[in-house]
This record gives sequence, C-alpha cells and structure tokens, in this order.
Amino acid sequence: MRTYDARAIAVEAASRGWIDPGTLWDLAYRCAANTEGATPHEVFAGVLETGRIEELVAQRSAAATQPGTATPEQKIAAQKNGAHKGIQGSRYTHYEMLGSGGVGDVVAAMDHEIRRVVALKMLRHGNDADPVVASRFVQEARITAQLEHPNIIQVYDLGTAPGGQLFYTMRIVKKRSMRDVLARPDLRAQWPRVRLVGTILQVSRALAYAH
Repeated sequence: MRTYDARAIAVEAASRGWIDPGTLWDLAYRCAANTEGATPHEVFAGVLETGRIEELVAQRSAAATQPGTATPEQKIAAQKNGAHKGIQGSRYTHYEMLGSGGVGDVVAAMDHEIRRVVALKMLRHGNDADPVVASRFVQEARITAQLEHPNIIQVYDLGTAPGGQLFYTMRIVKKRSMRDVLARPDLRAQWPRVRLVGTILQVSRALAYAH
C-alpha cells in the first residue's frame, strides 16, 4: 500500500472517531517508514480492528475506481502531458499538482489578473458533486477567509469553473512538509524532538484561534 493510501485511510479513521490525534501522529511515523509493499493490515495492526480496516480499504478502492476520478499516477501523467488547462476563462492557468485529498485537488496556478502564483483547490465532479460536500467546501473557504493568523493560509478567491467545479485560491506556501521530514532520513536528522514539538505548538495555536 502506498503512503498516500495509508494517509487517506488514517485521516478517514480519525474523522470517524476510530483513532485519536495521538495515534494519528504515531501512524504518520509508521506510514513514512513503511515500504511500497506494506499491506493495510500491516500498517494499521494493533490500531484498528480488521473489519474497520477492510471497510476503509474498500471505500478507498471504490473511490479510486469511480468513473471520472483519476488516480494519483493518472493526475501526474496528465500534468506532464499538459492536461491542466485554464479555469474560469483565462484568469487561471494550472501549472503542477500540489496535493490531492478526499474531495478535491490542489494545483499551483497563475492568477493572470493579479499576476501571481496561487494554490487553487478545486472540488471534484463539478455539477455531480454531493450538495452536502459542496456546501461544506464553500463554508470551508468562507470561514478560512475570515481568519487572520500567521499560521493559517490566506484565502484569496472563491468561484466556479466552466465545468461546474467549485474552487477557491489561497496563498501558496513553498516549504518542506511534515510528510517529507518524516519520510526522509536526511531531513529527519535536522528535526530534533524539540523542533517537532515547536511545529506542533504552532499548529495547535492556529487551531485554537480558528475555534
């Protein structure tokens, strides 16, 4: 099982209340250390019951095979082939994939009106998206846009693409991710425990402010 699959399963389990935040943090180390051949049962052994692991794996498999939903490999191939086109007329031009979540993708895009590169998060499925999911997506953008905190990414724009996909743009952050730090021994050596705790403290302050 690939690392991004393990991450998606762990996040979904946490959202259902099956694992606590401390366990999620421990799983981050376990997922970073596992190889490509690790199975879901090996990664989540002792953390989740077998039935729950199988339920989450089945859900991820169904999402990956759903028509119109590209796998991460397909998205990367599409990016290399120039498949990312402009959105909402000619204002935004996609550059590269930055990340992918349960309901949407984040790409680096050029905002031709402001003339700067932004992070553009777009909800999948367009007009076929679940109304509840779409409503939460818009609410997420609007609430985040009202938060002014140094550790919360600023939201710039909210709109709808020609294909019906909801999207919003944010300030793009060009820094190492915690996933990189956990996965790469050379980076992990530069992050002693006190530095990791300091990072978690900053995240906690942002969450406290948001609440």
